[in-house]
Amino acid sequence: MPSIAGSSAAEEYTVLARAARELRQAHDELLLDPAADPAAVDAADRQALAAENLRNMKAAEVRKARERSATVEQDPPGASAAPPPAPVRAPAVRGLAGGSQRDVVADVLMLVGAPLRTADLKTAVLLLEHKTYTAAQFGQLRREEQRQFDRALRSPSSAKRTWYVVPCLSPDTLAAVSGTYALSSWPVTDRLVTSYAAQLWSAKAVVNLGRASLERAGAGGDHAGLDRLLQTVARGVSWTSGPIDVAQVIADASAYITRNRDKHSQEAAVATEQIAALAVQDPRVAFWGSDMPANTEALERRA
Repeated sequence: MPSIAGSSAAEEYTVLARAARELRQAHDELLLDPAADPAAVDAADRQALAAENLRNMKAAEVRKARERSATVEQDPPGASAAPPPAPVRAPAVRGLAGGSQRDVVADVLMLVGAPLRTADLKTAVLLLEHKTYTAAQFGQLRREEQRQFDRALRSPSSAKRTWYVVPCLSPDTLAAVSGTYALSSWPVTDRLVTSYAAQLWSAKAVVNLGRASLERAGAGGDHAGLDRLLQTVARGVSWTSGPIDVAQVIADASAYITRNRDKHSQEAAVATEQIAALAVQDPRVAFWGSDMPANTEALERRA
């Protein structure tokens, strides 16, 4: 019998299912306790519902992976297949690998799930990995990433990396936006600094950090750093100004993403097509942008 396709999704489902059970059990115990505060019962119910929703979404993902696997197995011998996509870096099981600066930055970006500016990346690395890097060190890392890319491009025999820490790009000039960090494995559209980009990045960060916090809480893991970063991100935007209700900020941020992601894509559409066309002749454009200087002041207002 074939193994389940998307084993990482299956593992994530196992964690989410356990978290959902434990949070629902905690709610049920409060519900049956005559001395329990009704507000605490309501909060526990919201936490359990959020965990159950995440579990159900992951269950659907696992089912689709099984269906895709079954379809592939039914293909006749010799049938042509599209080449597999370049591997996308995933965070370690415990959250962060804690290796080199490059690994730490990539793991933080993957966990947050959205580009970060220098100050935000510095805060995230400190809270999640307990490491301190300067802006100069982040800048040096990105320059080294570009040197490695250029070396691999010039020499076919050089080892090629499957991902790079790259900058975000201006949709107006296609130039790199200084002080921004993303992963090359993400779609180019997600790295374009439109008028919606900053809020979308924050919303994605809130959703991903909130989900990770619920997962670790359900598994009995340490989620203090996640919670502190979630509070920092959520209070920096319009979703909350008081104590964090994880389930509620996830719902609010998800609603913002639903309302605005198409607007962002539309605003980025022309630039996305231009980058795809230019990358045919010069692959560097999709990673590092064009050589035209970006309107830094206008882009910083957006971000």
